[in-house]
Amino acid sequence: MNLRRATSPFGVADVSGSGTVKLRGRLGHVITGRADVTVENAVAAGVDVRQVRLPINWTVTPTAKTVRWQCRAGTVSVGGGNVRIATQGSYANSLNMNSTVRVERVDLAKLMQHGSAGSGIVDGNVIVRAKQARSMRQFVGTYDFEMKNIQGLKVPVLDQLPKMVSLSPSVPGRGQDGANIHGRIGGGLVHVDEIALHQSNVQVLVSGKATMQGKLDLDVIVSTESTSPTDQLVSMLDSPLMLAAPAPVALIAQANDLLKDRVVRVHVGGTAGYPTLRLQPGKQLTQDAVRFFLTNSFGSTATQVSNFRSTSQLR
Repeated sequence: MNLRRATSPFGVADVSGSGTVKLRGRLGHVITGRADVTVENAVAAGVDVRQVRLPINWTVTPTAKTVRWQCRAGTVSVGGGNVRIATQGSYANSLNMNSTVRVERVDLAKLMQHGSAGSGIVDGNVIVRAKQARSMRQFVGTYDFEMKNIQGLKVPVLDQLPKMVSLSPSVPGRGQDGANIHGRIGGGLVHVDEIALHQSNVQVLVSGKATMQGKLDLDVIVSTESTSPTDQLVSMLDSPLMLAAPAPVALIAQANDLLKDRVVRVHVGGTAGYPTLRLQPGKQLTQDAVRFFLTNSFGSTATQVSNFRSTSQLR
């Protein structure tokens, strides 16, 4: 089966490759069957897909106009890794669904057929649910990803930051380069609760939301190149700022003042394909943001302070 020809009647124009669909079933009051979908060496929206295997069990009840399905072991091989899919649900005028996607060691540098989606190894999970849904706005879910060996400022959107601000030169390859990403899906939006990226002496925090169509509304905080003294900042490592409990407002304000020459806030609008960036001077960092930049800017010192505090308490 030619995927380009098979998908063109549905208005899909950016899929190519070949695939097979094997169907078998049994007729009756309830029609049951199994579909084995296999795709080899395909390209979808620029993503190089080496292989897709989707074993799907399904039933159709004509009298109730209901379709049910279950796929327990779907696999998509992309970027030198695998995406494992488990989904089950039903449709009868509205959609009920539970789906889990597990990403295993997908290399962003190998993901696209042409160009790059950045660099780094991605692992993570996506959970999507629907209950009597009639549109994608009624889908809900969560996602969590971990990235390793990244070059964060080559990731689309973030690669625009060096054009606006003077960033600290990064020194990748020390083993500590990574990112944690988590958020929610709901109301037709992808909510970015936090993207925390740490690469050598470059740190980036991102939060906000995006529409399913790719429209962006993100707040980005990024560390900048600075030669200002660090003594007072280092002293903050042994303060209530580093604890989970809320710190005094005056202390957070003091930390913001000390960090004002070291971080900059940028709002990202537009779309994923054509982002627009605007500086946001004067906006205050939260305690969590202050803790992130202090910990990742003075990581070894933070560890020493923490060890010293533990030793003192034992005495």
